[in-house]
Amino acid sequence: MTSRLCTLLLLALTLCGCSGRGPQPAPTPSPMAGRAELISGAHATATAIISQASEADPPRGPGAPPTPTPTTVPSPTVTPSTSLLYVDASRYGRAGSPLRGRPSAGAPVRQIVPNGRAVIAVAMPIEGADGRSWYRVRYMGRWGYMPAEVLSIAPPPTPKPTPTPAQPPDGEVRASFPIYPATADLDWHRLAGLLPGSYRTEHLVVRYRPGTFAATHVSEFAQAAQEGLAHAERLLGVRLAGDVTFYLAYAPFPNPDPGLRGYSRARDRAIFQLYDGVGTPLERQYLSTHELTHQLASDGIGPSSSVMLSEGLAMYASEEYLLRDGQVSLDGFARAALATGTLIPLEQLASGRVRFMGRLLRRHPYDEAGSFVGYLVRTYGMAKFKQVYVSGDYLGTYGKPLAQLDQEWRRYLLSGRAQGPFAPDPERYIESVGEVQARYGELFEALGRGQPISRRAYLLLDQARVEADRGQLEGCRRLLGEFDELWDG
Repeated sequence: MTSRLCTLLLLALTLCGCSGRGPQPAPTPSPMAGRAELISGAHATATAIISQASEADPPRGPGAPPTPTPTTVPSPTVTPSTSLLYVDASRYGRAGSPLRGRPSAGAPVRQIVPNGRAVIAVAMPIEGADGRSWYRVRYMGRWGYMPAEVLSIAPPPTPKPTPTPAQPPDGEVRASFPIYPATADLDWHRLAGLLPGSYRTEHLVVRYRPGTFAATHVSEFAQAAQEGLAHAERLLGVRLAGDVTFYLAYAPFPNPDPGLRGYSRARDRAIFQLYDGVGTPLERQYLSTHELTHQLASDGIGPSSSVMLSEGLAMYASEEYLLRDGQVSLDGFARAALATGTLIPLEQLASGRVRFMGRLLRRHPYDEAGSFVGYLVRTYGMAKFKQVYVSGDYLGTYGKPLAQLDQEWRRYLLSGRAQGPFAPDPERYIESVGEVQARYGELFEALGRGQPISRRAYLLLDQARVEADRGQLEGCRRLLGEFDELWDG
């Protein structure tokens, strides 16, 4: 008998009460076998919360069909036979698991329960049509269902956070990438000469420059991008129509949008991505998934009616990787913006007057659009969202004008339905994000003038940004101080 089966059997035995004997004391077995460590860079499991879109249930294996919903849903009666269990989805690379309304992976999510949190489980487990065992559990007064695979009879160990590198490497960032990806008449021949290296997967071609960070991490990039593609395909319910080529830039993009880190040319089936070592591995995976979502939307939904919906969908589909990295959620950012009076009205965001010029320099449009799209999908479903994505007709699709949906979204942000984690101090959080953006503006202005900038300062600012994004405001402040000491722009 495998350790996996032993664990499930032990869980069932622990939760089963014996008639006439009352609740039995639970044994003290070892934690779930085969547990993997959490993804590097995540916060402590008590605060690393994932969204409904992350599909935190364990994968069923490559090529497996979707988990079917049971035709009948038993409603077990609460008895004294209950036991304390702990959520642990880390072995699947997840920061937590959804509490669902029914014993099905497709059931609505009532709440996200982070790894390490205790739940009260009621015997007996319910077997779904796919053979998976589901337990009825209670968390913070709310009942729902969780699969046995993510429950453990002992609390998982708390992972140690990845320390911020104290000594970034020396050197200089001397110039921008020679090609601006949005150029209408882009010189593809020159681009091929700049990035002569090539790496192919089933659906992707990756072009890179030998001797760069991308060259030494190309297989890692391709694997992460393929995973992100599969995730976005499941979330959107569409498939990629053909191969896509990634062009990995080895330096920041030039003016007029140096704050861009990714750009999709869907008609050319080409994606440009900054891949020079900045950010965390999960952030880089977020970025490739974000750009692939633009391509998927073009292939399977149609042209977007606004940049707000286009960028919002890409943020929504790729948010899982930011959350795995322990960052404040899209709802968390929008909630902080609402609390500080800096939330952009949706009619203004959808008008085309608000410029999306890269998330490094303009965080509000991207995260607020992603939060709103997530609200629409979770509230009204993906099918209706696909309609409004192409038509822009909110009244015809939802029976409500955009202004009314804006008010609904704002109420949602303050409710218990909003997806965390949230900023611990909204005012300081928004202020810290703004300070990081201002310093990026100075840095890119200098780079645009042809001024070499210290790579040490470049990486310090990047690390300060990551700390701010994770809500680690003291760490952000410290790193910004170190950046300021080096920066003489």
